[in-house]
Amino acid sequence: MPNYPVMSFPPSAMSLPDQKERLAAALADPDIKYNSKWFTQMVYPYKSPLFYDLYMAHQKPRPFDPLNPHTFMHQTEHMEGVTIPTYAGAPWNVRLYLWSTMEFWAHSKVPDGQKKLILYPPMFPPRPFVDYHDEDVRWFDYWLKGIDNGVADEPPIKMFVCGINKWRFEKEWPLARTQWTEYYLEPNGGLSTRQPKTTATGSYTQPGYYLDQTIYCLRYATEPMKEDMEVSGPSALHLEAAIDIDDNNWMVDMVDVAPDGTRQALGSGHLRASYRAVDPKRSKPWLPIHPKQDGVPVKPGEVVGYDIAIQPIANVFQKGHRIELIIRNQDDLLSRLGCWGLFHLPFNRTVTSTIHFGKSRLLLPVIPAKKG
Repeated sequence: MPNYPVMSFPPSAMSLPDQKERLAAALADPDIKYNSKWFTQMVYPYKSPLFYDLYMAHQKPRPFDPLNPHTFMHQTEHMEGVTIPTYAGAPWNVRLYLWSTMEFWAHSKVPDGQKKLILYPPMFPPRPFVDYHDEDVRWFDYWLKGIDNGVADEPPIKMFVCGINKWRFEKEWPLARTQWTEYYLEPNGGLSTRQPKTTATGSYTQPGYYLDQTIYCLRYATEPMKEDMEVSGPSALHLEAAIDIDDNNWMVDMVDVAPDGTRQALGSGHLRASYRAVDPKRSKPWLPIHPKQDGVPVKPGEVVGYDIAIQPIANVFQKGHRIELIIRNQDDLLSRLGCWGLFHLPFNRTVTSTIHFGKSRLLLPVIPAKKG
C-alpha cells in the first residue's frame, strides 16, 4: 500500500489488521481512488468516522450481530424488536427514507391496529417541517392522552396517489387487488406486455466518470395510454444482460411522460452487479432481496440475470401518458440532487452494457379501475 499519511484509526469493532487490509483495498478501488472527496475521507478517517465505518463494513458484510455497529444498517432483526404503537411515514421517491419506512412496515412486530403508515407527495415538505403535524397530534392524543378522535378506526395506510393527486386509505401493502403485469423491453425501445421473440440486443458504453461526466443510458417506453392506468406498489426489473468487465452499477428509473413531454420521476432501483445473488427464501417476484455477502465478479461477456428492486410508487398514468424505463449506471453529480450530495458513488471504470431481449421485463403492480 502506498505510504499515505494516514491518521490514527477511529474506534471500531474491527481489528487493526482487518482495518488495514480493508483500507488498502478501498484506496485501490477506482470508485474511491478517482474521487478526491471520498479518497480523503478514507485516508483521514476522523473527517467522517460514520462514512469510514459504513464503507469498511460494506466491503466484507458480516452476519447479524446486535452488539456490532457495523451490522446495524438495513437489518430486519432490529425492526422486528419494535412492538410499541408506531406511526411511520415517508415521501414518495426519496431513496433512503422510503426504503427504510417500507422495511419497517414489513418487518416490525407492532400488533395490528397499533401501527399506521402515511406516504405523502414526492420530495420533502417545505421547511420548517410543519406539514402532517396534525397527523402526529391525532396519533399522540389517542395513545398518550386517551382521546378518542377516530384515528384508531381508520385503515392503517394513508397514501397520496400521484398523477391524480388524491389521498386514499388502504388496508394492506402490497394492495390485495394488485394485478401483477409484465412489460417486456423491446429492441425498438418499446415497453409492452407482449413478449418479444428475438435474440436481438441493445447496448451502450459508459466511460468512467473521471473521463466523461455525461450520463449515457437506454430508454424504453410504452405506447400512450388509451385510458388511465394506476400503478401502485413495489416493482422490479428482471434484466438479462452482459457486461465487458467484471462489475457494473445498474441503475433504473421509472418516469411518467406526459403528451407535451413533461416528465415526472417516480422511483428508482439500484444494484451492484457483483452483489446480484438473490435470497430465494426472503424474495418475492416484485421484491428481490440480496443477501449480505462478499461480491462475486461477473464473467465478462456472459449473459447474467439481474433482479433489481424499484422503489414503491403510487401513480395514475393518465390517458395519453407513457411509462418510461431508463437503464443507466451513473448518477448525475451535476444535477440538483447531485449538488446536494445525494448520489451513488460514481463507477469509475468504462463499461459496455448489453441488454438481451426476450426475458428482460419490468414487473408492475397494476391496480384495476373501480367499476361503476
